[in-house]
Amino acid sequence: MDIFWLIWMLVLPFWGITMSVFFVIFVFFIMPPLARKITKKRFSDCAMLPIATDSGYVDFKFTKGELPEGIVSTPDGSVHFLPHSSWQTKKERKKGKSKELLEFERIGLRKYTVKGFGKPIFFGYAGKVGLMNPATLAALEQNEAQLNPETQIQQIEDFIKDIPEHFRKPLKKMVKDLRDHVNAKKITYFDPAMIKRVIPRMIPPSLLGAYGKNRIALGMELRGKEYGKLILGAGLIIGLVIIGIVAIMFLR
Repeated sequence: MDIFWLIWMLVLPFWGITMSVFFVIFVFFIMPPLARKITKKRFSDCAMLPIATDSGYVDFKFTKGELPEGIVSTPDGSVHFLPHSSWQTKKERKKGKSKELLEFERIGLRKYTVKGFGKPIFFGYAGKVGLMNPATLAALEQNEAQLNPETQIQQIEDFIKDIPEHFRKPLKKMVKDLRDHVNAKKITYFDPAMIKRVIPRMIPPSLLGAYGKNRIALGMELRGKEYGKLILGAGLIIGLVIIGIVAIMFLR
């Protein structure tokens, strides 16, 4: 029994205080601020937004709210637009969307989720309202330059002419297959000019109108509330002054 009270009165309080101090040091001095931010957002309904800046840094932000039209905001007040299907004029709608445009939209609208965190992720740039997924960034980074191995293939064909007949036939077939393969058009290729033309159209004008209406509605909702805060603050100050005067009168 004495050992139990010794542990209860001396060991456990010391252990509790030590662990509490270690926890505070770990959370506020060892753990990176980004880790604390991610931990805080673990069970909230949000999306992760890595925003690159001109200084060369990436700031990880998290959405605070989202309008039905696909407009998201962050706690610091910045606003970003999620990608949408490209809008078209009446004349363009009659022609219909090309296969290349439909394929790019399929890639541009694909949703990516952070593994182990369970939140969607979109990339952006400071000062730009548009957001995009990694697949769109990869399409923008595609290299237009294509290799032309025709000279090397021709050298192989010339070499085949000087070898025995029983080797010549299978090698000719392999070289023919090689030529067909290198000349095949990649189905994942996109024209960068087309991509830069389509991306702005994935932010339809209706988004701007919806955001403007939302700001007006928010302003009307908050109208008059700022005066209430001023009145409350003024009343609190007056009350403290009165209490101070009464206390001075009683102390005399």
